[in-house]
Amino acid sequence: TNTLDKRTTYDVIVIGSGPVGVRVVQELIKQNPNQHIAIFGDEPWHPYNRVKLSSLISGDIKEETLYTETNFLENSFVNTFYNNRIIDINRYANQVIDSAGKQHHYEKLIIATGSSSRIPSIDGICKKNIFTFRDLSDAQALMGRSIRTRKTVIIGGGLLRLEAARAMQRFTTAVTVIEHHFWLMFNQLAKPTACYLRK
Repeated sequence: TNTLDKRTTYDVIVIGSGPVGVRVVQELIKQNPNQHIAIFGDEPWHPYNRVKLSSLISGDIKEETLYTETNFLENSFVNTFYNNRIIDINRYANQVIDSAGKQHHYEKLIIATGSSSRIPSIDGICKKNIFTFRDLSDAQALMGRSIRTRKTVIIGGGLLRLEAARAMQRFTTAVTVIEHHFWLMFNQLAKPTACYLRK
């Protein structure tokens, strides 16, 4: 038996409330609905579908349609901690420390934090009106900016960047896409297909 405080000791702690973190919790519940699970996310919102963010910016959908239906919000064995970043992991003590300084102990720890935006090393990258596009906060900032802007430059010709470029055209904004490879979606498409995409 574990002598640690049961209120802060979990069978599993999941760090990350994005799509992967949510799916992990759902699968854990299927395996054993009586597991004590905690899921931590550093964003203030309930889990949402990041894939739809460009549709939100373009005005094709409303924000309320972003949020992911989860089957664990009413589960008394699952604790959700949103707007609460894990700032330290102690593997030897089997504990994590959250942004409020509280310790949470675990039997198993799963890190499902996903990727972060790659910021290129370009002079002036920290100046005003330069945005990343990864989460709902980014999308909201871009939505606010898209109403006022008339010219937008997108760095990167991958799928998400092209979706962002389309979304930023909502108010007849002139959009320029800069890609450092030889063609758009370089890792996914052969050159002939990429030429069709460009047209």
